[in-house]
Formats: sequence, C-alpha cells, structure tokens
Amino acid sequence: MSLSPANTAIAGLQILNSADARAVLDQMVAAVQQWQHTVETEHTKRTAITAHEQKWLAAIETDRQVLLTYLDRSFDERADNFCRLFDSLDQAMTTETTQVGDILSAITTLAMTNPFSELRDVATVTANLHDKDHEW
Repeated sequence: MSLSPANTAIAGLQILNSADARAVLDQMVAAVQQWQHTVETEHTKRTAITAHEQKWLAAIETDRQVLLTYLDRSFDERADNFCRLFDSLDQAMTTETTQVGDILSAITTLAMTNPFSELRDVATVTANLHDKDHEW
C-alpha cells in the first residue's frame, strides 16, 4: 500500500486519508475471505480423508473376518481329518490289516500341507466361504 503525499506524520504515526483507509480495509476483507476459503477447503479435505479412512477400515475388518472364519473352518477340517486318520490307524493296527502304511502316508501328507496355501487370494477364500457346497 502506498500512501498519498498528502499524508503527514505525527509523532511517528502516519495519518491516512480516506482512500488509504479504504485500501487497508479492502486488504483486510480480502485476507479474511481468503482465510475463510482456506478453512472451508481444508475442512472438506479432512472430511474426505475421514470418509476414505472409514472405507478402508471397513474393508480391513471385512478381510479380517474372512481370514478368521477361513482359519476357523480350515483348522476344524484339518483337525477332523487328523482325528479320522488316527482313528483309522488305530483300527488298522488292531485288526492287523495292510492299510497301516497307506494311513501313515496320508497322515504324513496332511501334516506336510500348508493350511495357509489357500489364502493367497482373498477373493477365492471369500467365494469359498459363501459356497455352501465347499468342502473344508
């Protein structure tokens, strides 16, 4: 802001004419308007970030539930399979059949399988969870 030459200094203060005062007021109004615009813009950004955060937290929770359900069913099935195989082994050992080797092989094969191998694709796990005919 430039002051008109008609302004004079009194004790180190400048006296503004009406045009200069108007210019200062206009600058103040413009600064307040810019501040209000910035506040509104940043509020909108924070609202969008919060919505995005909620969306991702919901997706993470859904994936978590899918994983826990899968693990629960998968390990239940795995435990059932081991129980059946060991029951079969007990029966084969008491009847002295030749199936003992085959049953031990099945137990070893089951023990060597990774229960997490099917978790590579969350979409597949989700589809399996919704499939009523899927065998765990």
